[in-house]
Amino acid sequence: MLLALCTLLLVSCPASAQYRNTGTYVTVRLTPDHANWTYRCKEDVRLELQVIRHNVAVPDVMVNWSWGYEQQTALLKDSTYIGKSGMASVRLKGGKQPGFMTFTANVHINGEQYTNYINLAFEPLRIQPTTTLPEDFMPWWQAELKKAEQVPLLPVFKHEPEMSNGKADVYMVHFQNHKAGSYIYGMLTVPKTPGRHPAVIEYPGAGIHKFQGGNHTWADSGIVCLQIGIHGIPLDLPAEVYQNLTNGGLANYAYLGAEHRDNYYYRRVYLGACKAVDFLRSLDYVDSTRIGVYGGSQGGLLSLVVAALKPEVRCVSAAYPAMCETAGSRFDRAEGWPRLFVWRKGMDTPAIREVIQYFDAVNFARYVTQDILFLQGYNDHVCMPTTTFSAFNVIPIGKKELLTPFDCSHWLYPEQINYRREWLCRHLKY
Repeated sequence: MLLALCTLLLVSCPASAQYRNTGTYVTVRLTPDHANWTYRCKEDVRLELQVIRHNVAVPDVMVNWSWGYEQQTALLKDSTYIGKSGMASVRLKGGKQPGFMTFTANVHINGEQYTNYINLAFEPLRIQPTTTLPEDFMPWWQAELKKAEQVPLLPVFKHEPEMSNGKADVYMVHFQNHKAGSYIYGMLTVPKTPGRHPAVIEYPGAGIHKFQGGNHTWADSGIVCLQIGIHGIPLDLPAEVYQNLTNGGLANYAYLGAEHRDNYYYRRVYLGACKAVDFLRSLDYVDSTRIGVYGGSQGGLLSLVVAALKPEVRCVSAAYPAMCETAGSRFDRAEGWPRLFVWRKGMDTPAIREVIQYFDAVNFARYVTQDILFLQGYNDHVCMPTTTFSAFNVIPIGKKELLTPFDCSHWLYPEQINYRREWLCRHLKY
């Protein structure tokens, strides 16, 4: 197994956790005594605390703080006084079992409250999932996939001259999904150079979006790129249509139909994500042996799903995948987006608990055999690392690489995005 548990591949991330908004008037700086933010179980943690304003440490200020397992009730609450030196430290008892713990600090200055947090890891490569694997998990999905494959693609291409340029053509496309009349819509960017090209599929994060412009970065590298939407609607409608759907018929779509696996919203989504591979393989200018998939959050989830169900995919990159450990809260653990049993009243029923196992990213991760680049920031409060490491750790031993930009929340630095693109290029061009 190729394992790179670091952030220094292309970028040096500071050891302190800060909000990405560098314009915050006051910053509560939290600096752990381990530069990699990673500890052994039961190992004590020492954190340095500073309050920074105008790039200068603020003296004589009280910091209130809490410490506990990620997304769980705090185990300890206290306060620490920062004196004239402008710096103080606290010593904390480390986690007893593999997982992540959160230190949250806040300070009041001139009537305003400023907050920051840091997630620290305790033997994260030993985290094991609470999610269980149904006996018929893969047989059921393979049967669903086989039925979907019987539906002809019937692809439609619409050339977009204004989005195209001298190096690449851009097309709005759609093709049939799991049943006649149900479509997947996408944007296809094709290099103008002759021959058969490698290809990537970019799966979207959560939400309902308008697409525009194509992805010329991939075309510049001689790679076809297919970006898809998941909702079965065109991607070039007026912006207000997507806003209306977000607030209307598709509001909270991640919860729709969860009472039965045949009706759950993501059944059609997962099958459509797989049909996108079939679509690329049908194009005579795509090398069907060199297709990669990638995405973040919901897109990271779909990348794991497709890698598990479509072994012909060569490589995969999943960033902070959603829907990992979907029932984690029932075991006093963090629960991945969309936090079905935390955010939505009435969802915690035996039927939904059974159904969601068929859609949990952890269970798909068990079947990923391709080369994989996995990205996860420690400070992610949407797809929490306790949940995503549960998925990473069950991926079969093979060529898997882990990139952990520690201070990232639900985003990546440009350097990590560039590294992902270069990693995919290396795996697709040879």
